[in-house]
Amino acid sequence: WLPAKLCTRYAHNYGTRSKLLLHGANCLADLGRELCPGLYEAEARYLCQYEWAQTDDDILWRRSKLGLWAKPEHVAALREWLQLQAQTTASSALTPNAMAPLPHLASDAKEHP
Repeated sequence: WLPAKLCTRYAHNYGTRSKLLLHGANCLADLGRELCPGLYEAEARYLCQYEWAQTDDDILWRRSKLGLWAKPEHVAALREWLQLQAQTTASSALTPNAMAPLPHLASDAKEHP
């Protein structure tokens, strides 16, 4: 189900870590929206989570070189997607459980005023 060109690129760029990128995908649609030619949401998510990509330049030039084929509207779509991901991450980080101190840090604070 994975196009040969994309499979080759994933194998070349990510090797065995491709399993993380493709986890749970059973068809091309499972990779999400194609943000740029050859760049699906699953790869962008992988790059953000595991390779700390934060900007469209990180993804399109530093990690994939897909910027060679990206048109301005593709870059804009990726930038918009990244902003949405950042907002989602920021809002989920503000939940009460996320703000609670880690147990080992709370105990250290009691010992060291």
